[in-house]
Amino acid sequence: MTTIFSRARGATLILFFIASIGFIPSAAHAAEDDLGCLLITSTPRGYEVFDGEKDIEIRSGERVILAWIGINAASGEDRAGTPISTVGLKVLRAEGSGSYDFNFKNGSEEVTCTANLNLAGQEPTSTTNTSSVDSDAGVLSLSSIPLLSGGTAARGASVPVAYIKVENTSNEAAKINGFTLAQNGTASTDVVIGFATNDDKGGSRSTIGGGENDSVFDGREAFVPLSAVINAKSFRIFTLKSILSANSSGEAGKTLKLDVNSVDSGADVYGFFPIRGTTWTLGF
Repeated sequence: MTTIFSRARGATLILFFIASIGFIPSAAHAAEDDLGCLLITSTPRGYEVFDGEKDIEIRSGERVILAWIGINAASGEDRAGTPISTVGLKVLRAEGSGSYDFNFKNGSEEVTCTANLNLAGQEPTSTTNTSSVDSDAGVLSLSSIPLLSGGTAARGASVPVAYIKVENTSNEAAKINGFTLAQNGTASTDVVIGFATNDDKGGSRSTIGGGENDSVFDGREAFVPLSAVINAKSFRIFTLKSILSANSSGEAGKTLKLDVNSVDSGADVYGFFPIRGTTWTLGF
């Protein structure tokens, strides 16, 4: 208990919140010096305390409290790479679904916790039943959401490289098969060993590669598969992340700049390609 709460002395507000929901850190966390993270979500229906990743149902207009603790963490950042305190909270007004990532570091160690806030009544993107959808139907409009600020990326990290809004403006469901990304920075493509994608509704996820010996590029391009269906007159916001090698070295100061060259879909696609991603400077 001493380890967790010593990090929280400067954050009185979250201590009151933690106390109010009856949270007591486990003896296992208190006794170890390992890096970890805990998330606490509170809605009018109760609260959840968890590490790792969890789906939380929210309802339109209600207040949602999201708190985080980086256990034995030296620093923290949110999904956009913006620095955050190792202990804190935010109060949200539920207007739509969204995923919140909290990444904590201590030396070479890194851990991430994710809260997927899913608005009740919203139909998630389909990732399973795509066989009934006409592969050539739909009209898709793609655009970038410039929320990423980049920064310095550590070896072994998973960094967001693009937020892509995909809107189906037609009266028919449209199918997406994946995105093609191009590395237009100065770093070797070998530093990227995988990709992960998810959407803002928590219904569409995919991962390719991720092992140290995995090769995901063909030249300077990589295809990231994503089997998803976007319903008529709706949109999804996709987050694309690069998984960096934990063993690479000699790339310090070089840049990772992944742009979206195209989307694989039989639908009519509109957008200004390439869609620019953010720039990360490698620190290893």
